[in-house]
Amino acid sequence: MLVTAQAGTYTYMCKVGSKSYPVTVTTPSNDDLEGGTITWRGRVFQDVKLGEGCRYNFLATAKDGTTAELCTATKGVADLTIGHAATYNCQMK
Repeated sequence: MLVTAQAGTYTYMCKVGSKSYPVTVTTPSNDDLEGGTITWRGRVFQDVKLGEGCRYNFLATAKDGTTAELCTATKGVADLTIGHAATYNCQMK
């Protein structure tokens, strides 16, 4: 079962060591939520889809096949996973 989200732009600040960097999710206005992007440190992951297992689970893929997943647990808190190894704690901006 996919959960629908409102179209829009969401920005979270994610901790990398002692610094924070923005991750931005842009969702399209159609019901499929396909075509949006996740942008992280200058890298764009395309064709945002909603997955399961989180309040909202945004999934996208870069041109080289690397995946990005932004999993929101509660309003304002999320985990960003890039590929299979790197996970960052994030707070809504």
